[in-house]
Amino acid sequence: MNANIPTVENQIDIIKIAIDMHLKSYRVVRQLDFSAPQPAQRFEPAKFYPWLQKQIAHARRVGVCYEAGCFGYEPARRMQKLGAEVRVIAPQDWDEQGKGQVNDQLDASVMCRRLSDYLCGHRKALSIVHIPTPEEAARRAQGRLREQLRRHLARMRAMGRSLLLQRELVVKGRWWTAANWQRIEAQMPAWVIAPLELWKKIIAVTEGELAALEATLAAAAPKQLFVGEGELSHELIARELIDPHRFKNGRQVGNYFGLCPSESSSGERRRLGAITKHGSPRLRRLIDPARLARGHLPAAVSRDATLAKRAGLGRRQDFRRGAQESHRGAGAATGRRSVADRHRAHQGRGPWAGLASRRLS
Repeated sequence: MNANIPTVENQIDIIKIAIDMHLKSYRVVRQLDFSAPQPAQRFEPAKFYPWLQKQIAHARRVGVCYEAGCFGYEPARRMQKLGAEVRVIAPQDWDEQGKGQVNDQLDASVMCRRLSDYLCGHRKALSIVHIPTPEEAARRAQGRLREQLRRHLARMRAMGRSLLLQRELVVKGRWWTAANWQRIEAQMPAWVIAPLELWKKIIAVTEGELAALEATLAAAAPKQLFVGEGELSHELIARELIDPHRFKNGRQVGNYFGLCPSESSSGERRRLGAITKHGSPRLRRLIDPARLARGHLPAAVSRDATLAKRAGLGRRQDFRRGAQESHRGAGAATGRRSVADRHRAHQGRGPWAGLASRRLS
């Protein structure tokens, strides 16, 4: 045997790694090329990244996936800096056969198999979540802070009304205003006044912060808006969408909003149901499809019949088309059209492209 023949070490083409993340530990399943997935391993978060760096040194490519959740996107950015191809995926039930047997090892194993299918070209194997840049995440967080403050305000207001109702005092609306507060102080005992005064202070501070935040968001909006669209709404939608150019067509935008109808079809029978709501609930609240269904069109659109016709909004046939559906279903259909037209406008095509250059009146 010739001892001068050099030995060739087999280079792994791709390593696929699926992570089921928890606060104290990561459950990790690894697959080398197209071999069977290996048993799940348990890592402390601090020890996982040195191990991942070793995997990157042993293979040409390393693909990693984990579920979006409370850990955000910082783990993905950290792994990308090491050289891994990271995909954050939408959470789902990984019990594919409905056995009722779910644990971290099985979840990571199914995720690894789905990742392998995805990398082989099966694009529907995983639902990929866009990883925003730190700047995009900061802008979106500022927009979401408004919603958090509004929920906090609604909770404080409801707590006050509930406490007053227990004492048989019905106060509708803003119970903390001067006119209502005088009546409350005159009729309520001290033990009721004490928590109400605390909530009143919290409401006053929160309302001030909310007003300042909304003014900041509205000031950041561009000067040219769609007809019928306010500065605040435009900025909130834009920050939630992050980058509209990442969508290839209007159908993908409708899916992201969760406005696509459910379907139960077989053979010659086709039945469409309510919207799936399998998307962003924040964006659905911002476009408010129920308001469109009731026919409460923006005043700016109603005043300009030509632009409204070009945009496809406000026409009777839009709602006659869904005459056998509820107003809610008609609103969802109109919402789908509006978000699809918005996508076309960002690409510089479609009837909304002309509307984008008109100043909101």
